Amino acid sequence: MRIGLTNLAALAAILALSLPASALASDRTLDRCEALGVKDLAASGQTGTIRIDRNPDHLAIDRYEGKVGKLAIPTVYHGRASVDTGAGTSAMRFICLDGGDPKPGPVFFYLLPLDE
Repeated sequence: MRIGLTNLAALAAILALSLPASALASDRTLDRCEALGVKDLAASGQTGTIRIDRNPDHLAIDRYEGKVGKLAIPTVYHGRASVDTGAGTSAMRFICLDGGDPKPGPVFFYLLPLDE
């Protein structure tokens, strides 16, 4: 069976749209978002770990065509994360602006209280 390149591209697009958000996010990119968050914690004098919840119900990926200054930001990740600074684990919301893979990668990470 021969599948034309156009048909193959259309099939790939349909499959990508049917995948949950977490399947479209590369674990490497989310790991890099977590590392940037830990670095930001350290800059504020705190130590700890950040773990982004990869559950598709708690992770959103927005394609974005804007810029921050001169830097293009193609993807915004946001959702839930757990933060452990040694005094226990807290559920938080996060925002991570990703400038692309491999460079520049995540350029901004921010934690917010989780409103439930």
